[in-house]
Amino acid sequence: MKYALCLSFLIFFTMSFIDIDANGQSDDVSSETVICTEDYEIVFKPSNNVPICVKSSSVENFLDRGYMLPISTQDNLRIGLLFSTTGDYSTYGTESQLAALTAIDDFNEHLKSIDKGEMSLIPEIVYLSTNPEYTLEQVKKMHIDGVDVFIGPQTSAELGLLKPYADSEHLLIISTSSTAPSLAIADNIYRLVPDDTNQARLLSKILEDNGSPTVLLLVRDDVWGNGLANAIKESYSGEVSQINYDPESPLYEKTLQDLSELVTTESQRSDVVIGVIGFGETAEFLSNAIQFDVLDDVVWFGTDSNANEQKIIQDEQIASFAQKVSFRAIQFASDYGSPLHENVESKLFVDLGYLPSTYAYAAYDAVWVLGLSMLDADSIDPNTLGLAIPDVVTSYRGTLGDLRLNDAGDLISDNYDVWSVVEGKWYKGNFREINGTGLVQKIEDGVITQEQSSPTETETTLTEQSSPTETETTLTEQSSPTETNLLVLVLIVLIIIISSIATFSVWRLKKSLTKLKNSTHIDKPEPTPEPEPTPEPEPTPEPEPTPEPEPTPEPEPTPEPEPTPEPEPTPEPEPTPEPEPTPEPEPTPEPEPTKTKNIDAMLSTKEILQHCIKTHSSLMDDKNIEFLDSSIKDIEIKFNEKQISEIFSPLIKTAHDLVGAYGKIEIGVDDDEKNVTFFVKDNGDGISKEKQDQLFKKDDHNTSSGLMMSRQLVEEMGGKIWVESVSYLGTSFYFTIPKSE
Repeated sequence: MKYALCLSFLIFFTMSFIDIDANGQSDDVSSETVICTEDYEIVFKPSNNVPICVKSSSVENFLDRGYMLPISTQDNLRIGLLFSTTGDYSTYGTESQLAALTAIDDFNEHLKSIDKGEMSLIPEIVYLSTNPEYTLEQVKKMHIDGVDVFIGPQTSAELGLLKPYADSEHLLIISTSSTAPSLAIADNIYRLVPDDTNQARLLSKILEDNGSPTVLLLVRDDVWGNGLANAIKESYSGEVSQINYDPESPLYEKTLQDLSELVTTESQRSDVVIGVIGFGETAEFLSNAIQFDVLDDVVWFGTDSNANEQKIIQDEQIASFAQKVSFRAIQFASDYGSPLHENVESKLFVDLGYLPSTYAYAAYDAVWVLGLSMLDADSIDPNTLGLAIPDVVTSYRGTLGDLRLNDAGDLISDNYDVWSVVEGKWYKGNFREINGTGLVQKIEDGVITQEQSSPTETETTLTEQSSPTETETTLTEQSSPTETNLLVLVLIVLIIIISSIATFSVWRLKKSLTKLKNSTHIDKPEPTPEPEPTPEPEPTPEPEPTPEPEPTPEPEPTPEPEPTPEPEPTPEPEPTPEPEPTPEPEPTPEPEPTKTKNIDAMLSTKEILQHCIKTHSSLMDDKNIEFLDSSIKDIEIKFNEKQISEIFSPLIKTAHDLVGAYGKIEIGVDDDEKNVTFFVKDNGDGISKEKQDQLFKKDDHNTSSGLMMSRQLVEEMGGKIWVESVSYLGTSFYFTIPKSE
């Protein structure tokens, strides 16, 4: 009877997964002829997109296995997020991706509040690095997978290459930072940013109001860089010289040498201004410009792709140089006085640790524009959504304020912020109405100052940005609702209960494995505790002195006293005990090469990192992960090669688990006067703050035992280890090792 019941259950369970047709039709029936009877629904097979009928109660099981519902019955809008979280545009890419994900969460909550919980926005994340060819390749893959709506890409070079494919496949795209005038075309590509003709006109007016100095432009040689440079030349009445550089190989020193020669040809350096039209590599130009004496005698300015760029202020020397040359950059402004803006700003500040640029708010609004268009059109078809967008934006007031689009589908805005570096931080003021009277700018003694009708208003703007009390108030308001606190508390309790149940069954095994691993590593640093020789004389009745471990092995092989003096650590007597027969004195030297790796020696960090890459490269094949050494320095330091590898291994494996397909993992090294700092960075899904606190503890599950061993080894070497992570944006592990005196 027992077996009959089991068999019946097995048959019932199997039948719920069998691909059946209500009318007994075969799998090759077209979707037009398949009609399901009551209690059955149509799903499409993932292999060949053939429609079949399955029981309604089993639909979720089939969806988990990759089957798809018919488009007409799907209420989810899948949005491809095309943000560059690595490379030259990573600052803005990281901010924008976080803002878009925040907006998706907020909009899905909005759907529930209006009884549209059956509908939702689903993010489809792909990791990019401003490479146009790679971006196009990823969009094609996502389109084949059924994604037809995208936010991004960020750069005009990527968007320009993507446009022909998007047009031919009828994709809907909203870019949040592409500003090239050449892409201002009426099509199914919208841009929630003003094109660069506005920026060029404003920069020209500022320069002309300050005596029309000679402008030396350092230009990124792509569609965006050349487009903005040409726009400046067309609108500026003064003299402009241009030096282009290849973004793939900037040749910083040579390019800056050419620039310094142009500066020296000018009779009055106060009549010269240097403008940089570049992305994150601008920080490297500023860094290398320090060694050229003439380049810090002139004023520098940047563009919208430099404003609030964190790479410029992360290095103290670069930030100091930027302040010395009065580096300024303009960027179109968001509506930072509105309650919605303050709410979103507070959320982003918590995860980023700084106030984001305007591009992040454009990404937030782009999500809401798509979501509201879906509701307005009652459709997720990209063409239908594209037709609904112009009407939706007229009634939507977002973080950018009231949205107005021109005939090309680009944002209309004459609102710009001026960002400047002061004492290692970014501050911003504001311009309004390009043709108004409040735009008079002067360059006096290398400092740009605003002359507006109300100077106190400018001071207020800067104070508001730098006031810690206001930020604290905003953050307090964010976390005050009791509903949020209660939900967080419930989630924490559930996580604790589930974790306890899951880990109890394997706790004893993990504990024993941990002790075994600990003992392996503790044996190494035990050259100091020499009480071990004491137990060894006990098996040998000979009363030989305790300090001399050499006589102990003497009863077996006479030649053994010779290898004993070389390794000072006590572990050596252990591998040569009685288990090894007397006729095998020669194998005793075999452990010595292993111990050579296990002792401190002067090594190159580049060699260590390359060894790690070689060792773990096969691990990355299953997800096509890009695994590389991103450090510039090669440091000679005395350390234990084996221990360093054992520290790196769990960190790399953890990063592999966090990264999705076609992701990226970087390892590298840096140093200061006292320490060498190694790191492992990825652009994966990140680790929640709750889990970060448990990573290096003994009672954590999953990979905690390996990470715990990494921590113990680092601490034994006198260093420290920590993790920095933001959900959906990636994780960075760091550990330091003191330099030998």
